[in-house]
Amino acid sequence: MLPYKKELINTYKTISFDIFDTLLLRPYTNPEDLFTHLEKLERNCGFAKRRVYAEDLARRFKPRGQDINLDEIYDNLSDADKTMKQKELDLEARVLQINPEIFELFNYAKEQKKEIFIISDMYLSKEFLETVLAARGVSGYKRLYVSSRTRKLKATSELYRHILNKEKISPSQMLHIGDNPYSDYKQAASAGINAFLYISPIQKYLNNHKKQAKLLKNKKYSFNASVVLALAALKQLEQNNKSPYFETLGYEIAGPAAYGFAKFIEKTAQKRKIKDILFIARDGYGIYKIFETFNKKIRAQYIYAPRLFSIACLLDNTYGKDTSASVLYDYFKPVLPEDVKYPKSAKQAEEFLQKYKEIIHSFSKQKLEQYGIYIKKNLNTRRTIVADSLTFSFAAQRLIKKIISGEVLGIYWSATKNKKYNYDTFLPASTRIKKDSVHTKCWDFMEFIFCEPAPPVLDITADGKPIYKTEINSFEKENISAQKNIIKGEISFAKDIKNIFGGFDIFLEGNFLVEWINIFLNNPSKEDIESLRCVYHASDPEHKKYYPLFVYRPKPNKILSDFIRYLKFSRLVLWKTPLQYLISIVLWPIIIFRKIWQKNKYA
Repeated sequence: MLPYKKELINTYKTISFDIFDTLLLRPYTNPEDLFTHLEKLERNCGFAKRRVYAEDLARRFKPRGQDINLDEIYDNLSDADKTMKQKELDLEARVLQINPEIFELFNYAKEQKKEIFIISDMYLSKEFLETVLAARGVSGYKRLYVSSRTRKLKATSELYRHILNKEKISPSQMLHIGDNPYSDYKQAASAGINAFLYISPIQKYLNNHKKQAKLLKNKKYSFNASVVLALAALKQLEQNNKSPYFETLGYEIAGPAAYGFAKFIEKTAQKRKIKDILFIARDGYGIYKIFETFNKKIRAQYIYAPRLFSIACLLDNTYGKDTSASVLYDYFKPVLPEDVKYPKSAKQAEEFLQKYKEIIHSFSKQKLEQYGIYIKKNLNTRRTIVADSLTFSFAAQRLIKKIISGEVLGIYWSATKNKKYNYDTFLPASTRIKKDSVHTKCWDFMEFIFCEPAPPVLDITADGKPIYKTEINSFEKENISAQKNIIKGEISFAKDIKNIFGGFDIFLEGNFLVEWINIFLNNPSKEDIESLRCVYHASDPEHKKYYPLFVYRPKPNKILSDFIRYLKFSRLVLWKTPLQYLISIVLWPIIIFRKIWQKNKYA
């Protein structure tokens, strides 16, 4: 609420409230985006422009100072577009949300027995607005005045004068509350009425997020930006700006990304007429949880196919012979002779793979058969989708294909181009695994926000249950704690879309989402830097090598005690200090060159 405004309410006998962006809020930063949304929902190309032009045309033919109504707007549209009028009303009624801040002030005015009026410059009918207000719990006001009925406008001050005269109100005894600097403040004052200029929650949010707000000026992204920014503003208002940091991160950054990708998966499955989707742990967790909030017809499962298990079952060298050998050594150690030595070089790795080929293949076949029983018993069709975040080896898809004789389609955020596999991507497949315009500025961050809040999975039991890493370090504990709140925020975002839009799609596009995430990654606030300094990432299959993902700023004594570590981490972190930028650009190449030179010198 605005508690300090209680004195204002107490001071005056009559209180009036504006409706749009004051008492009620739309989930768009621009009111005209409702028409764009309707155009997308109804696949009526160009409707939004025609609707705006029709309104402008209707105003031109009205005497100066008179307002118009919705019927007069639609009189300027074709018969085909006239069918959109009821759909516009239905969408408007669906998406309008009560503003808890002003609603509390409204109810306080009621408690104080004030005479309350609601006033709006709006082409919608009085009856329609009364119905919407009633549905949102707004009652107990004396009268609603709408310019479409009176034909008089707040913007000319004539509507205010009309109300003062008709209701026999003294201007000095009336307070008007609204968000428009001209019609709600200046023109109310010109009629002698006291006015309080309210800054809407969406405008406040835009003022505090100017980098993100710039996307509203980009025609390609403006609708997506309008909805995402408005939803973030409404959530902050609901939470009174007190949500935990990682929950807010989940709602504002991870939520749109996971939702947009999940809707793409749904549309692809519908287009391909596939009714089974396997979301791959752990990166598929957030996407799966959001998919559950709106999916009704497709069978979706969250399954485990960790890289360690996939490498062991597929027995290939996707990660390189030395990497595969070391992974296989750890995985198959229980069934290998006790005197087997860990392969430390590519040559030893090759020897290891050849020497214990029979044992490895036998155990791998057994594990694959057990896994196949688990997968097959949950599938009801011969056509299946494997959904994962990003791939360059298609390991999970190949693993499932090895089990299922039918069609297996992969769906990924993106992938490296490969003609061997049947797959679709949310963003274009690329030959470059780290392309900022596709994979975002930092894909490890994407894995972090989509990931299941649980320890790394080392293996899978015969019935498909994960065997988690039991000894987890402080980095994983911090990640799990943060990810729990991130997933909570993501699910909250998806549920808000369902509740506000009633199941209608909001058409979040991949290119916009990448731009949205990159703006966050390129413009960290002090709170971002402080909150994300605890995040460490392990990209190796065994989850042994952790490095700071965003921030590494140790105390001077720690820098001196392990300078090589400082050099290495300074190069890897996303948010560098000026010194770390210098190290990554100038010093690190020199260090690498020196290592190569020394290696060649003593070879």
